[in-house]
Amino acid sequence: MIAGSQEEAPTAIKELLEAPDPETVWEWLKLDQKREVIRTVVNVHLHKASRRGVRGIEPGRIRLTFIGEPGF
Repeated sequence: MIAGSQEEAPTAIKELLEAPDPETVWEWLKLDQKREVIRTVVNVHLHKASRRGVRGIEPGRIRLTFIGEPGF
């Protein structure tokens, strides 16, 4: 289980946590497995644009919180 969650951790996360070399496991994961891991451990908060019509990404608008941090 992840940080007290009652849900079962995705298999890919279990593999990463149990691996002696998680980086190698990450390289071999399929794209959908990597996405599942990221969705499980990261929240992405996108705040409103500073003005209408902004097309580029404003780094200050994006806030990431990770599992175990306040706001997750």
